[in-house]
Amino acid sequence: MNINKLSLEAHLNAKNKGFHDMELRILRKMKEIFDEEEIAAVKDAFRSQRIALIASEVLESLQELRKDNYDNHLTELGDTVIRIGDYFGREDINLESVIEEKMEFNKTRDKLHGKRF
Repeated sequence: MNINKLSLEAHLNAKNKGFHDMELRILRKMKEIFDEEEIAAVKDAFRSQRIALIASEVLESLQELRKDNYDNHLTELGDTVIRIGDYFGREDINLESVIEEKMEFNKTRDKLHGKRF
């Protein structure tokens, strides 16, 4: 399975399980009342919330590693990838292209990308 297919599958599963229902309902109602700038600000708030949930999965993975639960650590990293896939699927963005572009850019960077570690 390729990255974009996984991303779409993650998004469709999240959508089918109701993870986007409230967001979509709020945005539909807002279109009746608010202008585009206000709606864009709320969309950014929802995006921020989704990014925070991605970060929470990374932290859960770290906690599992600290507890010496290696398998659970990997499962939580898997959850991170699923949430990232859902994010890109929700935004209708080609995740594979973004990754490929970033990897190509990283080839041009200095050792450790110019940082100490």
